[in-house]
Amino acid sequence: MKKFFPGKAFVFKALFLLLAGVAVFAAAQTVSVGAVYGAEKEIKEILGNVSGGNILVYDPGEDDPRSKICIVMMYGSTRATDTLPNAGMKRYAELGYRAANCAPQTLTFIDQVKTLDLSIKWIKANVLGVEKVVLWGNSRGCNLTSAFQRIAERPDSFVPNVSGNSKAIDIPASYKTESGRFTPADGIIMCDANHGFMFNVLSSLATDLADDGTGSGPGSVMSRPKTDLNPINQANGYNPDDGSATYTPEFRKKIWKAQAERYNGLLAKAKGRWDAIQQGNGAFSDDEPFTVVMGFGNVSTYQLYTHDISNLYSQTARPQKLLHNDGKITKEVVYSLRGPEKAQSTANMEMMDKCYNIKVSEFMYLAMDVDPETFGYDESEMYGVKGDDFSSAHLNVKYISVPTLASGRTAGTEFHIAEKVYENSIAATKDCIFIEGMTHGGGILGNDPKYSNVVANELNYIDDWLVEVFEINSSEQSSKGGGSGGCSAAGAGIVGLLCAGGLFLVKKKKGE
Repeated sequence: MKKFFPGKAFVFKALFLLLAGVAVFAAAQTVSVGAVYGAEKEIKEILGNVSGGNILVYDPGEDDPRSKICIVMMYGSTRATDTLPNAGMKRYAELGYRAANCAPQTLTFIDQVKTLDLSIKWIKANVLGVEKVVLWGNSRGCNLTSAFQRIAERPDSFVPNVSGNSKAIDIPASYKTESGRFTPADGIIMCDANHGFMFNVLSSLATDLADDGTGSGPGSVMSRPKTDLNPINQANGYNPDDGSATYTPEFRKKIWKAQAERYNGLLAKAKGRWDAIQQGNGAFSDDEPFTVVMGFGNVSTYQLYTHDISNLYSQTARPQKLLHNDGKITKEVVYSLRGPEKAQSTANMEMMDKCYNIKVSEFMYLAMDVDPETFGYDESEMYGVKGDDFSSAHLNVKYISVPTLASGRTAGTEFHIAEKVYENSIAATKDCIFIEGMTHGGGILGNDPKYSNVVANELNYIDDWLVEVFEINSSEQSSKGGGSGGCSAAGAGIVGLLCAGGLFLVKKKKGE
């Protein structure tokens, strides 16, 4: 395959013709405009509502064969900032797909999975022409969408205990009945999945509290006297100027053991409350509130890997495909480009919304078996955690057979999980790609021009994968499409042209 490197004359000509709105054709080349954000294309917005959530569908109409596929996103949060309008989904609609953002109004993970099922059924019933549904997730959304697909395909895969100790409870029985069964999606895309919601709770647990909530009370954030277990204490290797740290192996071990012991104490407490509820001795007949102080997945202060970036979660374990800004794909061990994160202010950490406020049943649904003596992690692996936590994408894919694509964003904190998703997947059709310079939330690392194409690169890679996997007829594609070639597994050249302030992706056909 000849690589495509345009000379100055070609670039100037391309810029002129693109500005004039003229298609560019060159000798021995077919160059088409890829994802042109904000292109003049009527995108209708269809609003819907189901029990537990709201839906917004971006509908470009049925001119493009891609419109037979609806890409369905659910992040899995009820934060006020997670609104229905979603720029990422709108970009897929600009390519010709139907694309939907489903925003749950329920808090618990297990309820949100049900809301996703209802949302998919609503879309199929109310958006004409949708033949297939492909789930799309980012971060926690990967955990949620993969949990849905696992329940849809293998509701029998859940065992209501951890290591035989009856610490966990089964998914609702209604999810397994014929009338309550979920309708499986036809494919799943996971962009920068994290380790799993309960994995993140575990690695976020504060270790220096005087009262950590494992006793009879909820715990308190207001007293943290254990300086030897404080990862943002300068004496333990932390640099407050930039948030970086170099922790000794001994200190890491102390923190991980303290986190594992606290988690196991919280799990034992949750089990005790669940048993009391079942015996009619709870605060309510069906469930109870359960609060984990300084233990939410977004409290990065106690996540050692957010500070000690050279030693922890810093690379893939094996060579993987890496998509560079210029469109070139190489296969190599992929290294993190992220920087360290400064610890949150004391005032911020002590706020109630930094707690993990859920129900007893939720903590039990997501239970894991953690060994305090072996729990920890290195450059690319986590150790000492057993169980089959269904809030973890890399574990759920062991039961998912539909086509699966994992994308890792190298400026993200847990980018390497894409490798775990890919390697654990049982799907006959699966792929994994890492995007150089893309942040966890889907942006450009530091707004650096050398990563200016990464957002469109990922979008076009996913587009090409969908076109290939679902055999979308390229001869029927609209002029917006990039499915005739680009950055799929076969690889191809992509050149970003900055034209009149807009980003144009010029995509080269496969085999040229």
